[in-house]
Amino acid sequence: MMNGHLLIAVSTIYVPSAGRGQRQEEKDTMFGMKKAEKVHRGEFGTCCKDLADCLKQPNALIRKQEDGRLFLTIGYMETDQGTGWFDHAVIYCPFCGSKLQDRKALADTIKDR
Repeated sequence: MMNGHLLIAVSTIYVPSAGRGQRQEEKDTMFGMKKAEKVHRGEFGTCCKDLADCLKQPNALIRKQEDGRLFLTIGYMETDQGTGWFDHAVIYCPFCGSKLQDRKALADTIKDR
Protein backbone atom coordinates (compact mmCIF):
# COMPACT_ATOMS: atom_id res chain seq x y z
CA MET A 1 0.00 0.00 0.00
CA MET A 2 1.48 3.32 -1.05
CA ASN A 3 0.03 6.59 0.24
CA GLY A 4 -3.14 4.76 1.21
CA HIS A 5 -3.54 3.16 -2.24
CA LEU A 6 -3.16 -0.51 -3.08
CA LEU A 7 -1.60 -1.18 -6.48
CA ILE A 8 -3.10 -4.21 -8.24
CA ALA A 9 -2.55 -5.46 -11.79
CA VAL A 10 -4.69 -7.98 -13.64
CA SER A 11 -3.11 -9.53 -16.72
CA THR A 12 -2.14 -12.81 -18.31
CA ILE A 13 1.34 -13.92 -19.28
CA TYR A 14 1.43 -14.80 -22.98
CA VAL A 15 4.18 -16.91 -24.46
CA PRO A 16 4.09 -16.62 -28.27
CA SER A 17 4.71 -19.66 -30.43
CA ALA A 18 7.27 -19.78 -33.20
CA GLY A 19 4.82 -19.28 -36.10
CA ARG A 20 2.49 -16.37 -36.84
CA GLY A 21 -0.34 -18.57 -38.10
CA GLN A 22 -1.13 -20.38 -34.87
CA ARG A 23 -3.43 -23.35 -35.00
CA GLN A 24 -6.47 -23.22 -32.71
CA GLU A 25 -5.06 -26.00 -30.53
CA GLU A 26 -1.94 -23.89 -29.85
CA LYS A 27 -4.10 -20.94 -28.78
CA ASP A 28 -5.95 -23.18 -26.32
CA THR A 29 -2.81 -24.39 -24.54
CA MET A 30 -0.54 -22.89 -21.93
CA PHE A 31 2.91 -24.36 -21.34
CA GLY A 32 1.92 -27.46 -23.32
CA MET A 33 -1.22 -28.12 -21.27
CA LYS A 34 -4.85 -27.55 -22.24
CA LYS A 35 -6.16 -24.31 -20.71
CA ALA A 36 -9.22 -24.76 -18.53
CA GLU A 37 -12.28 -22.75 -19.54
CA LYS A 38 -14.32 -23.28 -16.38
CA VAL A 39 -13.19 -21.76 -13.11
CA HIS A 40 -12.02 -24.37 -10.58
CA ARG A 41 -14.68 -24.45 -7.84
CA GLY A 42 -12.63 -25.58 -4.85
CA GLU A 43 -10.45 -23.74 -2.38
CA PHE A 44 -7.19 -22.41 -3.79
CA GLY A 45 -4.70 -25.27 -3.65
CA THR A 46 -7.20 -28.08 -4.27
CA CYS A 47 -6.44 -28.15 -8.00
CA CYS A 48 -2.97 -29.66 -7.45
CA LYS A 49 -0.49 -30.57 -4.72
CA ASP A 50 2.13 -28.08 -5.93
CA LEU A 51 -0.12 -25.04 -5.38
CA ALA A 52 -1.30 -26.45 -2.04
CA ASP A 53 2.33 -26.81 -0.90
CA CYS A 54 3.17 -23.32 -2.16
CA LEU A 55 0.31 -21.72 -0.21
CA LYS A 56 1.46 -23.41 3.02
CA GLN A 57 4.85 -21.68 2.97
CA PRO A 58 5.13 -18.98 5.68
CA ASN A 59 6.65 -16.36 3.36
CA ALA A 60 4.90 -17.43 0.15
CA LEU A 61 4.67 -14.84 -2.61
CA ILE A 62 1.45 -16.49 -3.82
CA ARG A 63 -1.24 -15.89 -1.23
CA LYS A 64 -4.99 -15.77 -0.72
CA GLN A 65 -6.21 -12.38 0.45
CA GLU A 66 -8.90 -11.82 3.07
CA ASP A 67 -11.46 -11.05 0.35
CA GLY A 68 -10.93 -14.50 -1.21
CA ARG A 69 -8.81 -13.53 -4.22
CA LEU A 70 -5.44 -15.10 -5.09
CA PHE A 71 -2.46 -12.85 -5.80
CA LEU A 72 1.24 -13.20 -6.60
CA THR A 73 3.63 -10.58 -5.24
CA ILE A 74 5.72 -9.29 -8.15
CA GLY A 75 7.79 -6.81 -6.19
CA TYR A 76 7.95 -4.31 -3.39
CA MET A 77 9.49 -0.96 -2.61
CA GLU A 78 10.42 0.70 0.66
CA THR A 79 8.87 4.15 1.08
CA ASP A 80 8.70 6.71 3.89
CA GLN A 81 5.25 5.32 4.74
CA GLY A 82 6.47 1.71 4.83
CA THR A 83 6.64 -1.11 2.32
CA GLY A 84 4.67 -0.73 -0.92
CA TRP A 85 3.66 -4.04 -2.56
CA PHE A 86 2.95 -4.74 -6.26
CA ASP A 87 0.59 -7.71 -6.53
CA HIS A 88 -0.65 -9.51 -9.64
CA ALA A 89 -3.87 -11.54 -9.74
CA VAL A 90 -3.34 -15.25 -10.46
CA ILE A 91 -5.84 -16.30 -13.16
CA TYR A 92 -4.45 -19.77 -13.99
CA CYS A 93 -2.61 -22.11 -11.62
CA PRO A 94 1.09 -21.79 -12.51
CA PHE A 95 1.58 -25.51 -11.83
CA CYS A 96 -1.36 -27.35 -13.43
CA GLY A 97 -3.06 -24.71 -15.61
CA SER A 98 -6.47 -24.86 -13.90
CA LYS A 99 -8.42 -21.62 -14.20
CA LEU A 100 -8.62 -20.32 -10.63
CA GLN A 101 -10.26 -16.92 -11.08
CA ASP A 102 -12.30 -15.17 -13.74
CA ARG A 103 -10.67 -12.03 -15.14
CA LYS A 104 -13.98 -10.18 -15.60
CA ALA A 105 -15.19 -11.01 -12.08
CA LEU A 106 -11.87 -9.80 -10.64
CA ALA A 107 -12.05 -6.55 -12.59
CA ASP A 108 -15.62 -6.00 -11.38
CA THR A 109 -14.67 -6.51 -7.72
CA ILE A 110 -11.76 -4.09 -8.06
CA LYS A 111 -14.04 -1.45 -9.66
CA ASP A 112 -16.48 -1.83 -6.75
CA ARG A 113 -13.83 -0.84 -4.19
